[in-house]
Amino acid sequence: LKLRLIIAFQGFCGESASIHLYPAAADGGREARVSRYREKRRMRLFSKKIRYEVRKLNAEKRPRIKGRFVKRQQ
Repeated sequence: LKLRLIIAFQGFCGESASIHLYPAAADGGREARVSRYREKRRMRLFSKKIRYEVRKLNAEKRPRIKGRFVKRQQ
């Protein structure tokens, strides 16, 4: 159940606008979103993880200068 209050008014120069106000705890949606965000933040990993071993092996084979990949000289 979502509760919504719409207030319409006539502003200056004839433009009209409406304001939508949602109660903070109408359906508990915000609390669910915030708790999901906090759980995801808690589970973040900042350590390096190699996802594809083949890409790592190919990168190690490629020639580098100052850590950057360069074209092979023929």
